[in-house]
Formats: sequence, C-alpha cells, structure tokens
Amino acid sequence: MLMSMTGYGRAERHGTEGHCTVEVRSVNHRYCEIAVRLPRGLIPLETRIREQVRHRFARGRFDVTVSLDAPALLGQVVHYNRGLVTQYLRTLEALQTDFRLPGT
Repeated sequence: MLMSMTGYGRAERHGTEGHCTVEVRSVNHRYCEIAVRLPRGLIPLETRIREQVRHRFARGRFDVTVSLDAPALLGQVVHYNRGLVTQYLRTLEALQTDFRLPGT
C-alpha cells in the first residue's frame, strides 16, 4: 500500500456514446479521506471507487471527480411492461387497503 503524495491526474475517454473525464487530486493527510463527485447516473459506482483508492493508498486526502457528456444516452427511449405495471399498482392498492395506509 502506498502513502499519498500531493498530485493530480486527469484521464479522458472519447467514444461513440459520449465523453468522460476523470480527475483525481491528492494531498498528504494523516488519514485516508476520499471525496467522490459523480453524475447522477454513476452514483452506484461511488463505493467501488472508494474501495479502489483505499486499496492502493494508506493515507491522503483524495478528490475524485467524474464528468460525463453522453448525448447519445440522453436520447434513449424507455420501454415498460404495461401488464406488469398494472399488477404492481393493483398490489399497492391492496396493501393500502389492507393496512389502512393514507394517501394516493
């Protein structure tokens, strides 16, 4: 495991679906502190990013920033199963009635 030193790194990836930039800044620090800033769609990756930094460094203050410009992903169409959604709604209405839950 490495000790942290002051540093900065940046990586960019251009692809058919968009552009991604990752920046990491570190300063010497007594403990291992990690701040992660992600676009909303990538928030599930935060724990994995933290684990990767902790695995490689024993101490330091790290700021990890990921930006994503993916216009191809913004135009995607969402499809749903109408029958399944109807079943979910009926089940929720039954739960509301059975447990006397207020609201709609």
